[in-house]
Parts: sequence; structure tokens; C-alpha cells
Amino acid sequence: MNDPLRGPGVRTPELACPRFLTQLLGPVRRAEFFAALYILGCANGLAVQAALSVSQLGWTDALLATFQISAIVWIAGGAGIFFLLHDTASEIRSSDLVVGVGFLLLVLLPFVQLSWLAVTLLGFYILSASNSDWVRRGAIILLAATIPVFWGGLLLELFSTRILALEASIVSWVLGTRHSGHLVRFADNSGTLAINTGCSSVVNISLAFLCWVTIYQWAHHRWSAQDVIWGTIVCGSAVVLNVLRLSIMALSQSHYAAIHNNLLADSITNTILLGLVVLISLLSVRHELLPSA
Repeated sequence: MNDPLRGPGVRTPELACPRFLTQLLGPVRRAEFFAALYILGCANGLAVQAALSVSQLGWTDALLATFQISAIVWIAGGAGIFFLLHDTASEIRSSDLVVGVGFLLLVLLPFVQLSWLAVTLLGFYILSASNSDWVRRGAIILLAATIPVFWGGLLLELFSTRILALEASIVSWVLGTRHSGHLVRFADNSGTLAINTGCSSVVNISLAFLCWVTIYQWAHHRWSAQDVIWGTIVCGSAVVLNVLRLSIMALSQSHYAAIHNNLLADSITNTILLGLVVLISLLSVRHELLPSA
């Protein structure tokens, strides 16, 4: 494009990539560059959990258990990369390379948390610097994916005392028993149930939110004020289901023993949560999926 102030054929500096870098990168497009960074950051961020899963379960069981990382995270990550790679026209900018160097510096440092910080910052950069609808939708999904794998856990770690005490108070209210901090008295007075971070609703909320966002972006839904209600329903359903599970465990020690760390019980709970969240999310985007609805 000609610029009357710069003369014909001169590119704006922030849009132009230095020639030697253009030759080095060859046919790599902007979306492919972003996708490669995302894959590197996510792989580095998940590597510790995957290695721990393999050491505990062995390769076969770890693979079947998706390395103890929710299938929702894997599916959302794949969807995010899929959307990014749909943009084949945009060329790499100089600012992208600067961001890429900063991204690599964070990822290469020996702190897993910095990988998720890098992925988060990259997502915000893409949203502010890209006009491609496909790329922006992919960035939104990948941003949401950092919540269950990092930000949700960080929130729980920082405010665990208050969050767990709140959940204990809700469970004790449901059962009509007493509670102290994160401890809830069993309904039959046979002991107490300790609600720890692994049983918190924060985990379910973050996964439900990620699933909801992924479905919204897949349906190409245009955000509106009404979506706050749908989002609240999605997150609220995750809380209700988890409180119900904790309440059943708090009935007695036998109920606790039957449900806690039981693979079948966990699978049933996760399946119900996934089905409920997917159903609510599909209802909220029914006009995009079924235009005549």
C-alpha cells in the first residue's frame, strides 16, 4: 500500500519483518508462529504433571488417564490450535518476533509457572494485535485453558483457607451438621470430613468455564450481557454437583470410603459434570447452531 508521507511501496515499520528474518523463517505464517509458541509453552507447562503421572501409574495407565489432566483441557487446547491455524494469510510482524523472544525467555526458565504466565501474556498480545477472527477465537480458548491448569490452582492456593471454609459451611448447612474451618462433622457423628484443595469446587468451576468458552467460540457466538447469566449457571452447576458429592461423602465414614479416591465414582461425577455443562452451553448457543430456533 502507498503511503503519501513515506512514498510509494514503503511498508510501515511495525508491520514489516526484517528481510533476513523473512528469509530465515521462510513460508512460516503468523498464525503458525503463534501456534508453535503455544504448543511449546503448553508442553513445557504440562511436562511435570505428565512425568509425575507416568512415574505413578506407568505409561499405559497414565495414557488412559490422559496423564491425570482433564480431557476438557486437551480438547480445548486442540481446538485453540485448530482455530489459530485457520488463518493462513497474515505475515509475521517485527513486534511478533519481539514477543516471541520474551515468550521463549520465560518458557526456558526452570519454573513451570512461568510457562503459563508466558501463555497468558501471549494470549492477551494476540487479542490486542490481531484482526483475524479465527486467531482471536483460538487465543480466547487458549487463555481460558490456563485457568484450570494454573490460575485456578493459584487462586486456591492463595485463598484456600477461606474457600475451603466456605465450602465446608455449605456442606454442613445441607446436612444440618457442624463445621470448623474446612472440617465437617459426619451426619452420623462418626467422625469428621476434611475438605482439601483437591476436592474444592474451584477445580470443577475452572473446567466448566473452559468447556463453556470452547463451545461458545466453536459456535462463533457473539457475546452479550445475557451470557453472564449463562456463565453463572454453568459455574453454579459445577458448584452444586461438587457440594452434592461432598455431602454424600459426609453422611458417614462408609460413604466416604466408598466414594473418595474411587475411580468409578470420580468417572461418574466427571461424566455428569461434562454432560451438564455441555447441555447448558449448547442451549445458550442454540440460535447459532440452529438459526431457525
